[in-house]
Amino acid sequence: MEVLVRRAREARDWPRELRRQQLAARRRDVAEGDSAASGASLLEAALLSANYAAAVRTALVASAGVAFVGRVVYGLVARGQLTLDTGIGRRNRPLGPVHFDIAAPRETVFDVIATPYLDRTPRALQSGLAVWERGSDMVLAAHLTDVKCGTTTTVETVRFERPERIDFRVVRGPVPHVAESFLLEETEKGTRLTWDGEMGTDFWAAGRWWGGRVAGHWERAVQRSITAVTAEAERRAARLARLD
Repeated sequence: MEVLVRRAREARDWPRELRRQQLAARRRDVAEGDSAASGASLLEAALLSANYAAAVRTALVASAGVAFVGRVVYGLVARGQLTLDTGIGRRNRPLGPVHFDIAAPRETVFDVIATPYLDRTPRALQSGLAVWERGSDMVLAAHLTDVKCGTTTTVETVRFERPERIDFRVVRGPVPHVAESFLLEETEKGTRLTWDGEMGTDFWAAGRWWGGRVAGHWERAVQRSITAVTAEAERRAARLARLD
């Protein structure tokens, strides 16, 4: 996209430079006293001026078109409606690892995460999660996240290995590759949840820039999700402790 914008700017500036050089040449003819040449020069200058105006209009229209297409593509990619998965200039960046300590048994934490996917999704979560296909240990689900340009939809496969592991892999989203895992380990105080993964983007430096923007939103979304999981798992654990 940046290349297209640069070329449009060059096309806009080229007629201006050409007109400046040719008008300077015509003025030299007039200064030398060649009346025939000066008359022709003035006529050519007028024609050049008209051509310059037409070229500027064309360049402006082209620039506006490039900007419009760029905004449309940006919006589609940011909302996860268009995934540019070419493999060209692919660069991977780590996600995590980040550790979260939860005061609840590992089975309880696993159930809090897995139940909305493997069983009926609670109404409170339906605004952010839509399960498209369910299996015994794997689902295809869409995660919806609010961002500045609207709502990003990320479609992922989610695989469950009770009680220690949950794997996510992006099928469609704002970047072509994301693979991440929740690893659950038993501890003296309950459970340690480790989030770890990687994100891949295409097109070299442009991809790294885009990946940096997406990764920030991604990490914050995971943080919010695990905060909610922690609160629910600890609430269930406290209730069970009271019953005992």
